[in-house]
Amino acid sequence: RYTVRVQGGGIDKVVEASSTAKGYGVATFENLDRGEYTVTITGSCGQYSDSVRLPFSVIGSGVEVSLVKTVELKNGISIEPLRYPVNVAVYDRTQQFRSRILNHLLCSGYGNRTDLRIARTYAAREFERQGAQWYDEEALQQSFSDVMNQSGAISLFPYSEYDIEYTAKAYLAAPELFPPERIRGSITPADVDAMSGAKSAFYLLQASVGGELPDDLAQRIDSDTTLDYVDKMYLAAALAVSDDQKAALTCYNSLVRPNLETLTGISGEIAYRVRDSVDPSRSQHDCTAAASLLASVLNTEEAKGLANALLEKQSFYETYPLELMIYLTRVQPEKGTNAKFSYVMGGKTITEELKEGICYLSFSKTQLATANFKVLSGDVWADVYYTGAPDQTADQSRKTIGLTKTIEPVEGDFSRGKLVKITLTPDLSVFDQDLGSTELVIDDYIPSGMRFERYHYEDAVQGNSWYLASRQGQRLRFSAWGDHGALTPIIYYARCAAPGDYVVESAYISSASSDLWGATDRAEVKLS
Repeated sequence: RYTVRVQGGGIDKVVEASSTAKGYGVATFENLDRGEYTVTITGSCGQYSDSVRLPFSVIGSGVEVSLVKTVELKNGISIEPLRYPVNVAVYDRTQQFRSRILNHLLCSGYGNRTDLRIARTYAAREFERQGAQWYDEEALQQSFSDVMNQSGAISLFPYSEYDIEYTAKAYLAAPELFPPERIRGSITPADVDAMSGAKSAFYLLQASVGGELPDDLAQRIDSDTTLDYVDKMYLAAALAVSDDQKAALTCYNSLVRPNLETLTGISGEIAYRVRDSVDPSRSQHDCTAAASLLASVLNTEEAKGLANALLEKQSFYETYPLELMIYLTRVQPEKGTNAKFSYVMGGKTITEELKEGICYLSFSKTQLATANFKVLSGDVWADVYYTGAPDQTADQSRKTIGLTKTIEPVEGDFSRGKLVKITLTPDLSVFDQDLGSTELVIDDYIPSGMRFERYHYEDAVQGNSWYLASRQGQRLRFSAWGDHGALTPIIYYARCAAPGDYVVESAYISSASSDLWGATDRAEVKLS
């Protein structure tokens, strides 16, 4: 015999149940309001008895997703977080793009690739310097000794060959991490021959660390037929970094401006890309990245648009965090509006003047409810970072990825103990194919009356590249790298555990390289 007692939120209800030894007993309660509760279960059989007390929550959504909501602060912050704290970045409107880049760098893929490690360390230092209460503390402690030789050359992975391109861009992007004196004069053209990457980047490295450049470098850009499109932009950037702005701008006007293609950025802002008109096989991402680097060191009017293309059109194999860092360090921030705002924390009113900076704040539930934000002057905006439900996604216009979810009984019906097949089918027909190979993530929640059984590669459609990234109780997260056209449905299995009517949660799909998303409709399933 079982006695089941639920308490919390003014509720105190008891239900009796029974079952055979090693069988299941079912205690059914009426729907409870959202909130925190405890359940106490006491079981007895003859002279034996035992009890357990457990906390549980009644929530609005079983699927939790990381969301960013951009708001005009004068309109206040209206969100429904599933957990706290909530982090808020407040800035003058002119700093919005820079804030996007910095957060992108902080969230760069957590692999062991050197440029991504550099980006995370750079972003963590920036957040710490600007007084943020959240950043990657582990990134601050990173050492790059495992990817650097005695001369200061850098490799993309530990034990891989040293790469002159990544070396040049790292010293240009992060001199505080890679001081110029560490490498000045250490690498010679003979050393470069044994390194991977475009050899022309050697001159960009020379300029970045204060070395001498050949007098005829500008002429080589016009006359050397062995140089490709990216090589020429690296040499032009070397001229710009060495303060020969006039020659570099002449090269920029002939190499970049005639080849600019205007895109509508995912964020709604203008983005530019460039292609190699001579060699179409050359990656347009690489060409755009080199053009962005050149535009940033020259601080041209197209620098923001080129960086925007890199920010929004990245893929797993082609990411360009170092070029984005170069944009942040080389392009002068737009002039602010002397923005000023106030908020209440701990019963005190605090006033912040933004100027060209970003103010980072963190709030508990009570603190956010009583923050009472006020804009005192200027155009003040905020990025709010929180954990929410899929239906809270800020921009419904970005809901362009299709996704369907079906639940089918494998053994005839949805009765207790029976196996259930759950299929998630993404529809990427409207997805921007320019993104190429990218990461997609699907978050799902198993109905509460079922229990996860298995997800195996052999259960999936042939050619499937999805993998089960994490499972926490009823929550599942699937992830996939690959070309969008190659991704096939996800099939996993659950087993019916308790009878009743249950919510079939919305499954949520999102792109790791843009703000595109999709979600299934909620439904119900009856287990007998």
